[in-house]
Amino acid sequence: MLNLCVMTRKQPLIMRLIAILIFSSWVFSSWVYASPTIVTQSITLDGQRLPLSDPIIQTDDGIYGPLRALADTLGAQLTYTRKTRLHTLQTATNIPLTLKAYSRAFWVNHRLQYTPVVPIRYQNQVYIPLSQFLPPLGYTVSHTETGTVAIATQPDFRTHSAAHRVTQPFDFNRLANTPIHTLYLNETPTKKPLTHTQNSIAFIAINSILANHGYQVSRTDSHVQYSQNNQTITLSTQTPTARVSNSLHATPYQTEAPALVSKNTVYIPLSTLHSVFDYSLVWEQKSHVLHLLNPIQPPAIMPLSVPIQLTIDHTHAPTKQPLVQYSKNSVTITLATSVFNEAGDERYPSDYALTQVRWKSYPRSDSPHSTIRLDFSAPHHVEAQTIGHQTRIIAKPIVSAIHQRILYNDGAEIQIATTGPIHQNYRISSSNSVIRVHLPSTHLAPQIVESESHYYDTIVVSGNQIKIPIRSKIPQIFPEFGNQLTIRFQPNPDQELNKKIVLSSPPLANRSIQKEPLNRRIIAIDPGHGGSDPGAIGLYGIHEKDYNRDISDHLMRLLRQSGARVVNLRLSDRNPSLASRSSEANASNADITVSVHVNSFYKEYANGTESYFYKWKDRRLATALQSAMTRELKLKDNGVKRAKMYILNHTRMPAALVEPAFMTNRNNAKKLKNPEFRARIAQSIHDGIVDYFKSEN
Repeated sequence: MLNLCVMTRKQPLIMRLIAILIFSSWVFSSWVYASPTIVTQSITLDGQRLPLSDPIIQTDDGIYGPLRALADTLGAQLTYTRKTRLHTLQTATNIPLTLKAYSRAFWVNHRLQYTPVVPIRYQNQVYIPLSQFLPPLGYTVSHTETGTVAIATQPDFRTHSAAHRVTQPFDFNRLANTPIHTLYLNETPTKKPLTHTQNSIAFIAINSILANHGYQVSRTDSHVQYSQNNQTITLSTQTPTARVSNSLHATPYQTEAPALVSKNTVYIPLSTLHSVFDYSLVWEQKSHVLHLLNPIQPPAIMPLSVPIQLTIDHTHAPTKQPLVQYSKNSVTITLATSVFNEAGDERYPSDYALTQVRWKSYPRSDSPHSTIRLDFSAPHHVEAQTIGHQTRIIAKPIVSAIHQRILYNDGAEIQIATTGPIHQNYRISSSNSVIRVHLPSTHLAPQIVESESHYYDTIVVSGNQIKIPIRSKIPQIFPEFGNQLTIRFQPNPDQELNKKIVLSSPPLANRSIQKEPLNRRIIAIDPGHGGSDPGAIGLYGIHEKDYNRDISDHLMRLLRQSGARVVNLRLSDRNPSLASRSSEANASNADITVSVHVNSFYKEYANGTESYFYKWKDRRLATALQSAMTRELKLKDNGVKRAKMYILNHTRMPAALVEPAFMTNRNNAKKLKNPEFRARIAQSIHDGIVDYFKSEN
């Protein structure tokens, strides 16, 4: 081969070039492989000897292992990207290692690092220096004189978590010998920053730029220091090393090259802005613009807290506060000069106040930024604030309406309705004839509500409280830990509890009584509420407990005429506990239990008939009752629903709860006021019970 290089000038030029290429290839291959020695064809992993498909080799730089064979042995997944020639090793602990043959740059857990000993190729396989690449993955490596290579898993290993994630690792070498027209840091432009290229490595003079953004820069003969917020970054000017330290610990790094000092100007490797300073770099090729962006973690979300809370950790303290924008039931928060690891989303059940969170970054827009979109089931007020390295987002339900209602007994109600749950930290105080309702977890928009009652004056909503000037007695408070708080004024509460409304009852409808299906059946009837628990109050001021009792009395007479034995779970205007009602139904060995109620809602548009079950054996009974009621009453069919109500959950027999109509809907309430309509309700429930037992037979 050497003879080919010793040629006379008369020989053709093409032959000379071929000879030079052959000689260079031979010299290069001899330098790379340096006659590697095969050490062993197996390793010891946590004390267990395992064979390898390719051997462990030793060169002048140390012990090398075959990447693919090691991946198989360690139970890791190995992928190769042909476009970038990058190999990615994903270990069982989900720590990714990305590397390239003959490259000093590599990524552990998506964090850029550098190695003094590069991976090589040997016999068409990529080999990695074990002492450089296995410890960052959580393994220790030892080599004995007998040729044994032992790999052990480090107990309680914790890798350094990267603040950013690189889908395609940034190729810093492509900026070598490339002018940068503009560099943006925190949206502040720097025109034509000084750059330098040495050994195909891109350098940049950035001391003055970092100083303008809060870094304190100092320099000695051996290193350059950058200090900010109790953190110091030290770059060596003599060796390719760096150190990031604070009051608790110091972390060493291997850099691409030492910092350079030329004509009293400090140049640092461009790659250290990513690997040591923790910036994400975005390069715009056409305009030659370089953006240094702030990496941020995906949001930590607490969807069930009141108020809803999200927190986002930033690598660097942002200089701008988040921007909040509203669109119907969605809110978008914009974070300037920040970039997420990757786009993502979280979805929640439809009955949650927060239904979805989506986050995405736009690093290549005119103004690089990231957005977080919150979707709610109902409007919420969102506050976003950045303090230090963390952005905190709070979403509060809002007061959607303040309803006033005059009761039949000259009483009055104020209902405070919100778009989300009312937290139990609400507080009600009174002084100087003013009631103050404090709702710290709810957003209160300033408003004035004119009084419709002689018990109180104009209601004023301001700040974080609702002020109700009262003219007479302190009201009763009925908190409902859903989306409503009720304040009720009554002229004489004690007398009201004992007052009984007499509802006129019509004669029973003349219908043929079918005794056979219900003969000797035991049926428990539960008239809902009672006594001190009035239930809801309808548009005409009548308590739900009185409607329930009247309908149940009709129903029980019909059932007895059909041959059934009836167990009345509420004999008079009293309020037995739900536990005692369930126990009495169980003790009577009833075949079924039916709980009779009348529906209500704070908005008048709600109307129709619905039935509830909980145990799966309850479903057929609830379906039979719902079918009979909708057939007879001709109201809107709201269907059969499952709910974990106490009396449905704690009775052993099939049980159902019926809500024939809404006493808060103007049309339904008008019908309920008519005694004949209530008799039809009782008849339809009776018919549903008959249908249930017929289908059973």
